[in-house]
Amino acid sequence: MKMTPRLQQAVSEARRIRRNLVRWRRCVDLGGDCAIASLMLAAAIDDVSSLRHHDLSFKSWSPHVWNVVDGVIVDVTATQFNDLDEYQPFVRGVLVTRKPHVFHGQVTGTGSVTLAYLERTGESWYDDEDEQRRFRRALGRLR
Repeated sequence: MKMTPRLQQAVSEARRIRRNLVRWRRCVDLGGDCAIASLMLAAAIDDVSSLRHHDLSFKSWSPHVWNVVDGVIVDVTATQFNDLDEYQPFVRGVLVTRKPHVFHGQVTGTGSVTLAYLERTGESWYDDEDEQRRFRRALGRLR
């Protein structure tokens, strides 16, 4: 895949964000951190329009948030789905692909619609006060 400078920057930022979240959470799957990670990436590349989400409940999955940059999916937390679908390729690190995985298949919102969705529902995803604070800080960078 030929990467544009903008996509290269997004992938580099996504890897940095992932490293920091893994260090903070002490866990590599990052389940539940998709909103925080995606907001942080959108802020780092200054592009709210990169946000995507689905809020569908299928296969007992939770809502999911990721980014799309220059037509390429950049998903910082796709590793959280490794145990949920044996038919999907195993993900290590940041997922960068043009081919949507099953958890990217149905988009229910993009850009500012995703941002509004997260403003409305995102904080309720987190039980821990530190996670809520981290989410609010990530959200505040895009407001």
